[in-house]
Amino acid sequence: MAGLIREAYSQFKDLPVPDTLQTGRTIIITGANVGLGLEAARHFARLQADRVIIACRDKTKGDTAVHSIRASFPDSPTKLDVWVVDISDFASVKAFAARAETELDRVDVFLSNAGVVASTYSESIDGWESTLARGRTFGE
Repeated sequence: MAGLIREAYSQFKDLPVPDTLQTGRTIIITGANVGLGLEAARHFARLQADRVIIACRDKTKGDTAVHSIRASFPDSPTKLDVWVVDISDFASVKAFAARAETELDRVDVFLSNAGVVASTYSESIDGWESTLARGRTFGE
């Protein structure tokens, strides 16, 4: 039994961290102002992606994330942008996609990270349950 526990633990103890430079790549990360999304954005800045777009609902929180990433990697050449999008609002998502299509030559990575955990029932602006609304927006 101890061997099984040791084997299971070893799977998570030393996770490899990719170190391939991401120069020339454009990355979009939803929900990148906090949590795992922020850490992913920080990681891509460390790997010198050409551009990382922090897609979130609140520009001020996105700007705070940019300052945090810049403090971690002040010499990174990565251009960090904050684009506002509410993935529970389909009109906002359509506007975001139109902006990306107009302003970006390419998107190499799209990390759909945004989500919500609601303790009470609520609906999106489009009438979907709020958790499902966020999951279905980029899933269709």
